[in-house]
Amino acid sequence: MSRTRSTARRRASVAIFASFTMLFALAQAPAASAGSSRKLLRIVNETRTDHGLRPLGLDRSLNPPSRRHTNRMIRDNRIYDPPNLTQILAGYDYDHLGADVVGCGHTLRELHRILMTESFHRTILLHEDLRKVGIGVVVNDRNNRCGRGSFWATEIFYG
Repeated sequence: MSRTRSTARRRASVAIFASFTMLFALAQAPAASAGSSRKLLRIVNETRTDHGLRPLGLDRSLNPPSRRHTNRMIRDNRIYDPPNLTQILAGYDYDHLGADVVGCGHTLRELHRILMTESFHRTILLHEDLRKVGIGVVVNDRNNRCGRGSFWATEIFYG
């Protein structure tokens, strides 16, 4: 009986230690706050307003798929467009759609500037018929080409 109690105590100690370790790891992993999407949207809308365009509305339902794609890019250590954009937007009412992807920014403004240097992505962001966007901002927690702490983002547009 003593041996059973000892084994049970050891298992409980291991389970508590494992739970604590996981919580500690999660607390240490950098993550973009929910406000990062809104901040990036403000930056995007400043640019649109400067070009005489209407600001975009944030479609929060597109933030999770945008964030998932951003996490995949970080994991794969490369930047690429979402391969399933029409599937993501199935059920949405749109005539125009697009996606912008970007990484390696030290700030959200720098991330936006990087995006705006590419004519293809600038054309999407400044498309006059787009009305809504979902934004997934993630802080890189891996030691990949951009380094830990860099911002990456996916923006999914429709209108």
